Amino acid sequence: MGKVKHNYPQKAIAIFKRTSKHEHFAHAKHLEGWQFQLMGQYVEAKESLIESYSAFLREDNFNWVARTLNRLSFICLLTGDINQAVINLIKTIEYYKKAGNKRKSIFCKGNLALIYRKCGRIKESLDIYENLFKKSDLLDKRNRCSLNLGYSLTVAISGDINKAKVVLQETLPLLHDFNHEQSLYYEFLGCVLSLENRFTEAEETFNKGLKLTLEIATDSDLVSQTKRLLGDLYLATQKYDLADKYATEGLEVAQKINERAEIAACYRIFARLEHKSGNADKAREWFRKAIDLFSQISSRYELAVTRYLASLTGLYNTGERIAMLYMAKQYFESEDIKHYIDKVDRALRGALLGKYPPSPPATAANGCPVIITANRHMKKLVSFAEHIAASDMTVLLTGPTGSGKDLLARYIHHHSGRRGEFVMVNAATVPDSMVEVEMFGYARGAFTGAESDKPGLFEMVEGGTFYLNELVDATGEFQAKLLEVLETRTFRRLGETTVRKVNFRVIAATNHDLQTDVRENRFRLDLYHRLNEIPITLPPLSERMEDIPLLVRYFLEEAGGEKINGQKYLDRLAVILSNRSWEGNIRQLRAEVKHLQLAAKGDMAQMARLALDGEYRTEMEKVLDILKLTGWNRTRTAEILGVSEGTVRNWIKKYSLCEVER
Repeated sequence: MGKVKHNYPQKAIAIFKRTSKHEHFAHAKHLEGWQFQLMGQYVEAKESLIESYSAFLREDNFNWVARTLNRLSFICLLTGDINQAVINLIKTIEYYKKAGNKRKSIFCKGNLALIYRKCGRIKESLDIYENLFKKSDLLDKRNRCSLNLGYSLTVAISGDINKAKVVLQETLPLLHDFNHEQSLYYEFLGCVLSLENRFTEAEETFNKGLKLTLEIATDSDLVSQTKRLLGDLYLATQKYDLADKYATEGLEVAQKINERAEIAACYRIFARLEHKSGNADKAREWFRKAIDLFSQISSRYELAVTRYLASLTGLYNTGERIAMLYMAKQYFESEDIKHYIDKVDRALRGALLGKYPPSPPATAANGCPVIITANRHMKKLVSFAEHIAASDMTVLLTGPTGSGKDLLARYIHHHSGRRGEFVMVNAATVPDSMVEVEMFGYARGAFTGAESDKPGLFEMVEGGTFYLNELVDATGEFQAKLLEVLETRTFRRLGETTVRKVNFRVIAATNHDLQTDVRENRFRLDLYHRLNEIPITLPPLSERMEDIPLLVRYFLEEAGGEKINGQKYLDRLAVILSNRSWEGNIRQLRAEVKHLQLAAKGDMAQMARLALDGEYRTEMEKVLDILKLTGWNRTRTAEILGVSEGTVRNWIKKYSLCEVER
């Protein structure tokens, strides 16, 4: 990092370190962390500040505990750890309240609003700012400046440019003597002018801010932001050499201080510049890097903007373009950012026009998996799945066990237009010793017993969809090999030197919180982002209870609808089943309907009575019931219950049901 203008913290640290074993230790560590922060050494800054935080906490010095946590939150923000930044700030506010420091508590709520804006939670950010204005008389002039400036940019992003300009104008008289706030003012005013396409005025404003910022520190987040914003401006005005110059300089500073949001924004500029130069492969690679990084740091607004801009370039096939636009639209609608909703809608109409005929109705007759729902959210989800189906982008399905991930994966494959097979692989069943054999296949003579060529799963799925279930149980070796193939789209059979190209789409599924597994080093971060290009989360059955009557009817008809003897009893059965909790979701409901149908031999009145009588049956009683009905056929029992045969055997052992059998 370039030389920081004010180096007095280093001298103070040297003094405090000599007395670090007595009362000044906590202050020394705080000051040391601050200096490391100014130098862009964020790992060291975190370590020092955490030590300072612990020491202040032992002394019940809540003001300094809060102050240290506030600085830690800022470092987390710069390095892209948004969730931890939010956690730290919420704690900061609590500690300032404990210390009776109402003014600082209000100021930190403004910082929380800033972080929410940075990660794209625009509505929440606006709510906080608007509540804080009611208490702004408790703030000093400098803090009121910061509050106004943060609010102005958030309002501008939401689409209310006029209001943003009014707030900035009201802030101008407060800025004297506050160089940092003046720099922010010029940056934010430049952003507003750029949104209005007043590029000449925006350029002048950014340069004023940059000059002032460089007088404060040669390398800082404000320097990287302003240079990158100038890069965006020159790109918009077709001054491509200047766009490249400022984006490169902005990236250099951002990398020094590890400000990942700005790094990703510079990648986005490079992508668009490469596209303008006709370098399609390089442009796609820069876009990929930008999207990956914005995803990693949960910068949802910038991620949506990047997807929208990428979709306009013509670098992607129609399916990929539609997928990116739909994901961008979902975000902009969730935050009510109307000016972008309109832009995305226009782009979607262009992408969809004449490209895709209407999808055929979902019926078993045409081979399409049937998705039964009257739930509004599920209908949107199914529509989204249809529109992204033709994309080559990977899909990550999450949701609780039994919520329909396998079914939706097949549904996406059906609508994808892919002529290859749908190949399902349970990641938990492939041990490390068999990964290469199973995934890549082998050539004759590759090892003892290899008497003929054997294609692997990647060859079997050529032109189709590779559905990876139980994703979280994939071994480290499996994860590494899958990532390699996804990155290169090539592989080699064991015993061969020939490199084979592959073309397949990956859909992965898990019922785990994969981000937690990544944080705890159980799953690779790079593979997570490669699989998470299109995330889809299925709701539990408890959030779509209106679907239970429809599902009950469908499952009964599937099992033999000709035996249904009356709407009255069907309705009664649906009501009874709707009053239960379904931890196993749709899979559990289906198993229950199958069991009732089998036990009552299709008689609806009897099914309703059994459902009512058996509402509080134990697991053991239910398993024993079905074992008896199937003549102790474990395979059939597992099918009815919607579990594996191994689970049935474990239940038999757990409840000593073998004794009953004899």
